Amino acid sequence: GLTTWIDRKITHLEDCREALIRAVNALPCKPSPVDVTDAHFCHLVTIPPKKECNYCKADELFLTYALNLFAEAEHGKNFAVEANKETETIIINKSNASHGVWKSSLVIQILKTLSSFCKDSKLSYLKDCSKSHLELFELYRKEYRALHKHWMNLRDKVASVDEVSMATTRYRLATLDEGEDDSPFVVQRHQILTLLSKFESDEHLGYSSLRQKLGQLKFLQHLDKKMGHHCSHNDDICPICNNELGVAWAVFVCGHCFCHDCCSSLISKTFNVNCPVCRDVTKLNEISYAVTTDAISHEISSDKDHGNALNVIGSWSSKVYQIIKTVKHILQDDSYSKCLIF
Repeated sequence: GLTTWIDRKITHLEDCREALIRAVNALPCKPSPVDVTDAHFCHLVTIPPKKECNYCKADELFLTYALNLFAEAEHGKNFAVEANKETETIIINKSNASHGVWKSSLVIQILKTLSSFCKDSKLSYLKDCSKSHLELFELYRKEYRALHKHWMNLRDKVASVDEVSMATTRYRLATLDEGEDDSPFVVQRHQILTLLSKFESDEHLGYSSLRQKLGQLKFLQHLDKKMGHHCSHNDDICPICNNELGVAWAVFVCGHCFCHDCCSSLISKTFNVNCPVCRDVTKLNEISYAVTTDAISHEISSDKDHGNALNVIGSWSSKVYQIIKTVKHILQDDSYSKCLIF
């Protein structure tokens, strides 16, 4: 009975493997427009996914194959195989212990037990047969990882092609005989103002984010070129007060830097700041603040000197670090205090 069961399981596993390989080989390395369209309406923009395109069908075959190749857990229960050499029996136990997806399947566990059980017996042919199957299963497991990685690359590629297509495809006005569900790039007349407002908002947010990132990049490139990765003191001059920036300073989106005192004076009465150097506009939430490790170490040592050492657990940005530290100071003085952070 055990031999028949193992043979049936191995046959089913090989059938799943062949179906999976056929499905993966059918996926083109260069996706066609039809493949991109199918993936687009199947899982790239549809929530929940329809699971109808070739990539999703291959994903379902991966799941079926994995359930036969790796540990199969049903309702939180897993299998364990033990051999009783005194009674010459094999016991299959079920336990509630959780195992990862890469654990050995029940068939592999039985084959390992048979191989170990036959070492001290005269059933050498069973030992050789179990060993051969175990080597085959190990090759299958390695092949599964390679196939899955290849499938993920193909899936990511079709998603990238779809993203480029969406970025370069133009919207057009619907004709009289076209419905709302014919194409995502066909705009009905009542949708024009809504889409226009959405695109203007996306453009504004994207431009603001881009300006902030470019300003930070410009500052970091200048800092890396001048002082390298270990920056303990910035000897650049503040354009307003002509003092060195020192261990803490502010960075505008244009890349120009100012000391904290001058920056505080600039932002005290306005929400938008014109850079004193280039006159570029910077919003308050676009200002970045740089703090060297020397400044943090100095504050920590200062707290210790005053007997107020506070331990901030974790690695945080300078802003978050100061917020946590301030809240801890408040709670240290009055444990019933309440803080509102926004």
